[in-house]
Amino acid sequence: MSFNELGSSRPFFTKTIHRDVYSTITVLVTGGGRGVAIGIVESYAKIQAKTIILTGRTQSSLAAVQAKFKALYSKTEFISLASEIGVLEDVTALFNNLKSRVSQIGSSRMIYFGSTDLLHPDILVNNAADHGIKLGETDPASWKSSMTRTRFPCYL
Repeated sequence: MSFNELGSSRPFFTKTIHRDVYSTITVLVTGGGRGVAIGIVESYAKIQAKTIILTGRTQSSLAAVQAKFKALYSKTEFISLASEIGVLEDVTALFNNLKSRVSQIGSSRMIYFGSTDLLHPDILVNNAADHGIKLGETDPASWKSSMTRTRFPCYL
C-alpha cells in the first residue's frame, strides 16, 4: 500500500500541494468570526500572510479568532473589525478604518485613484452569509434578498 504526501492511502485528487510562504499578501475575510472562515484564516496564517483582516457582524467572535491565531502565528498581523458587509455605510467605515492603519498594513497595499486612495487587499474571501435563509425552505424574494446582502458587497 502506498501513501500520498499527506500520509493517507486514499486517492489524492490534488496533483500539486503548495507550501510557499506569502509574507507580502494582505487577506480580507468577511464572515471571519466563525465557521469555515476559521479554517481559511488559519490556512493563510500558516503560509505567513503579512496581514489578515477579519470582518464580520460580531466583534467578540472576531476578537476570539484574532487572539487564538495571534498566539499561534506571530509572523502574521491580525486585524479584526466588526462590519455588516451588506451595508454600504459599514463597508465605507471599514475601509476608512483600514486606511487609517496603512502603516500597519503597508502602503504597498494602497491603490491611488486621483485624489482618492483605496485599500486593496490582495485576496478577498467573501465568506459572509445569512444563516437564517435555507434553500428550499424560503420564498424566492427572501432568497434573492439574502444573496444581495451577502454577494453584492464584492462590488462595494
